[in-house]
Amino acid sequence: MVGVFAAHQKNIGIAAWQKWPAPGDKIDAIRISEYAFRYADQATIWQPERQTISKLRQLVSLRKRLLNAKNALKVPLGEVVNFQDRKLQKEMEKLNIKPIEALEKQIAEVEKKIKVLIKEAYAARTTLLSICLIWLLR
Repeated sequence: MVGVFAAHQKNIGIAAWQKWPAPGDKIDAIRISEYAFRYADQATIWQPERQTISKLRQLVSLRKRLLNAKNALKVPLGEVVNFQDRKLQKEMEKLNIKPIEALEKQIAEVEKKIKVLIKEAYAARTTLLSICLIWLLR
């Protein structure tokens, strides 16, 4: 019976939940409201993350992924130096040069964007502080 109810609830969606709430919903609602009332003095208004911080986080994450990809290509070449035929070793290095160089170029580009973003944020902050200082001194 429960499986049929769950499938039926999925098909109907929110309307079904409103008509036939689960047995614990009323108790859960009471507990949530008591919790909200008890900790209302500690509640803070949620503010979204600043766009600059979000961009920096994404760029740093991309840089980390690119570094991991570069290391995934480079490390095995160095590990098998003593165990692999020299000719095969040279061939493997030759095949990996272009992807590694492309990754290094992308990493440098991402690092450049990170530096520009930091400089822009610093310049904006400095300008804002200057405006505030001028306003205070007048």
